[in-house]
Amino acid sequence: MSRSNLEITIIVSPSLPVPPFKGYGGTQRGVWELIKYLREDYKIRLFAPGSSSVEVDTLMTNIPFGLWEEGINLSKEERAILQKSYDRFVIDSLNSNPPQLINIHYDSPFIIRQILQRFNCPIIYSPHNQINTEIRLILEDLIAGRIKREAPFIIIALSLSHYHEIIKGIPMNFNKNKYIKIIPIYYGCDVEDFPFSPFVLTDSPEEPSIKILKSLKRKNINYFITIGRICKIKGQLTAIKLIKEIKGCLIIAGSVFEREKEQEMDYYKKVLEQCDGKDIIYYGTANEDEKRELMKYAVASLYFGGSEDPYWREPFGRVLVESLAVGTPVIAWNQGAITEVIIDGLVGFVVKTFDECILKINHVKSIDRYLCRMYVDKIFSSRRVAREYKSLIKDVLV
Repeated sequence: MSRSNLEITIIVSPSLPVPPFKGYGGTQRGVWELIKYLREDYKIRLFAPGSSSVEVDTLMTNIPFGLWEEGINLSKEERAILQKSYDRFVIDSLNSNPPQLINIHYDSPFIIRQILQRFNCPIIYSPHNQINTEIRLILEDLIAGRIKREAPFIIIALSLSHYHEIIKGIPMNFNKNKYIKIIPIYYGCDVEDFPFSPFVLTDSPEEPSIKILKSLKRKNINYFITIGRICKIKGQLTAIKLIKEIKGCLIIAGSVFEREKEQEMDYYKKVLEQCDGKDIIYYGTANEDEKRELMKYAVASLYFGGSEDPYWREPFGRVLVESLAVGTPVIAWNQGAITEVIIDGLVGFVVKTFDECILKINHVKSIDRYLCRMYVDKIFSSRRVAREYKSLIKDVLV
């Protein structure tokens, strides 16, 4: 099938390349997978760091690397200057070559306001976190008519929970404007990229490649895993407390997100103080292959975001579906979109209290690992995400 002449302009943050090379970068991985399928039907012009390796028709950039890319040492002032330069480059480039349709995956108030004011083409805004105050004010201006538009502006929520968080704080009459819509499209992942294991580590006939897993297997020790940015909203201290209570073994993979280092370093130190290298093991930052192998042989993934910060609402939780894709069930704290992703008792357990954690963790081996993978493939595949985006694109072009 030949591709349409329509060119979709996708804009991402200058923080990391698409796809990210290592560690944090769920947004960039999601964009990478989306682009793979959108390119089947459309031309893609991507604004992203120059180190991006995703296949697109046109890569637009004025910076050779991601501002938060590993190995790139920049001061706070240097990052601010480069980010401002990148933002201006995006707008100037769009002025020179006006877009047909824009998909924004970048929470930049400057970019969003400028695009809304300058370009009367369909715009799809895909926030991957909670919408900040500055962007809410822009949405208020748009809804009130202070920004004039006669073309669709669609906001993509990652879940129903995310949808309700987005509409909270903006005028409720937004749905009276025929050009403005908020639509939930769940995140996904490419299941075929995730190696499956029907066995936990000690039962697996395979030999793991990661050193710490080799050691645990020799000692006949199974383990639980928690993967993600180390910070209060992700709840690693709760996971540590649980594993100590049941006298189990926990591997913690992740690090402090560099841009949040000042605020999160105290929490990070508290986590490291609990790591003894025996029962509580700190792995550090894991690349994609390492992350998948660490999840693959675990008894369960622990996801306790919101257990220590009651104000946190998880928009989706990509690592949840990645864990299920390798066959590993999830025990997750009930907040945000968790109950939309995890069916309690089918692919894991959703808990509300620490006592419930202790109760449910003893039943996690009853979860069918084949069913976990099948569930993701049917409900949360990246191809399904792209299919919904393609349908939306056709609708906004009518």
